[in-house]
Amino acid sequence: MLNYIALIFININPFFGGRLLAVSYITFMGLNPLLSVLVIIVSDISICITGFYFAQYLRKLKFFNKRLSKIDDKWVRNGAYVGFFVGQFFIGTFFVSLILGLIKHKGNNIVFFYIPLIISVILYTIVYYYLSSDGIDLIKHFLYYS
Repeated sequence: MLNYIALIFININPFFGGRLLAVSYITFMGLNPLLSVLVIIVSDISICITGFYFAQYLRKLKFFNKRLSKIDDKWVRNGAYVGFFVGQFFIGTFFVSLILGLIKHKGNNIVFFYIPLIISVILYTIVYYYLSSDGIDLIKHFLYYS
């Protein structure tokens, strides 16, 4: 149980953690892969949803209105897909969720936010898990045979 709490902390900590480090922790500690990947997906989605609604609350305070009024409508329509599928490599899903929460969007939040978030988190978590498990196994075999 303590390993899964540490896994959640590593996953949601944006300063020295992240999804790639969390899936590497799964392989290194020998945790149940299916349950651990599910824990990472649920914790990441829940923290991103919390950040999205917190940013919407901040938007109501009208602190960011001057900077956000310059955002083009094209970026609003496609920003979630670009942000979640490309921006994850650079700033992470939590910060993309904060930025998307600050943008004023009159459309449906399910299409604008939830679908790109869920699909990108699931795909990247599975890809990161297989890459990290193969990488750690290669390092173990290299150290064992050398």
